[in-house]
Amino acid sequence: MAAKTKTRGRGRRRAIKAKALAPTKAVPVDMLTDGRARFKAYFWAITLTFGYGVVAEKLLGRPSDRVNVEAAVVCLATLIAHHVLHYVRRIDLLPTFRKVAELLEKIQRFEHWRFAPATAASGVAVFVAIIVFAGTPPFQAKILDYRLQNSIEKIFRAQTAAASEKLTSPYKKIESIIHTSQAYDLPVDTKPVLSARRAIQDSLARPGIPEEVRASGWKVMADLGVYADYRKVQEASLTPQPASALGLKGDQAFVFSSIINIDNQKLWLAGNGARLAFGDSGFFIKKSIMIFDDFEFVGLNSGVMPIILDDDASTVMVRNSQFTGVTQGLRGVSWIDVKFQNSIILYSGGAVNLKNVTFENCEFRFAQTRASQELRAHIQSAGGQPVTFAAAQQ
Repeated sequence: MAAKTKTRGRGRRRAIKAKALAPTKAVPVDMLTDGRARFKAYFWAITLTFGYGVVAEKLLGRPSDRVNVEAAVVCLATLIAHHVLHYVRRIDLLPTFRKVAELLEKIQRFEHWRFAPATAASGVAVFVAIIVFAGTPPFQAKILDYRLQNSIEKIFRAQTAAASEKLTSPYKKIESIIHTSQAYDLPVDTKPVLSARRAIQDSLARPGIPEEVRASGWKVMADLGVYADYRKVQEASLTPQPASALGLKGDQAFVFSSIINIDNQKLWLAGNGARLAFGDSGFFIKKSIMIFDDFEFVGLNSGVMPIILDDDASTVMVRNSQFTGVTQGLRGVSWIDVKFQNSIILYSGGAVNLKNVTFENCEFRFAQTRASQELRAHIQSAGGQPVTFAAAQQ
């Protein structure tokens, strides 16, 4: 019985091949006169173009002008492909290219009116169901998570230092993912974000990396670190609190003469340019999530440190702010659009994110670690211009 079944299976396959290799005299010379072939071409062109547009713009958040151009290319390519398939069936060389003939047979069977619309409709139904039940932002976030993981794998595959293009290509993709996530406020998982950051740091540790590649890598690392911190703020459901939460009144400077302990707290302080003056020590932060937004930190003596981190478990961001006459350590904080002037800057390595940070008339007390010396060299080469740099936890 098994032998008969096997023989019948071979017979069917031979029949299919014979049918594919047989002359197709019924195919009209001009595709435009073949209504059925023309309908298939239009059907698949519209389906693929619409599907590409929805995925690229609505899910991946790509720019509309680029999506429009690419969708037009998809439509044109689909129509050309159907025309080519229509005419190539008439070529007498098909018996020589058996694989091509078999592929055409499979395409014809798939495109049969009984299967194609049902398949397309099922795909659209599943796609819509996922969006409705899972929600569009989470679905978009899952796609971005996958793209991040794919970019990480590409970074690890770029083993040679000479292959700088292989490194910068995933850097650009990761930067695009971050921009999309921020623009649409998508709940991306922080784990692949931090994994991508570590992968970039490992890639930059290789000898012989060109300086422009390092600068590009530091920029993306800073963006990833800042975004990971901001995601923690989102997950903590923080919203900006006015500077009056610290007792500030109007434009007066609030003078701190003792340590302000922040232990196991979640705070987002919006200063609107308010001045914080420190006579002794500043904020002593432990196991907390904090954002200082738009403040002016002033030291009444040069030894004052406004922000002190007690552990690596805290998430601290400082943005749109200025520090004058202070001693400040950089480690463990995300510094965004910050200006330091007439200050002493400390850094001995460890996690840090600097994005558009300016140093004016500052003294740098850096350790001899690799990250510290790289940051020192980067600041010196910037010549007073804003610095973007990042280093992961060591």
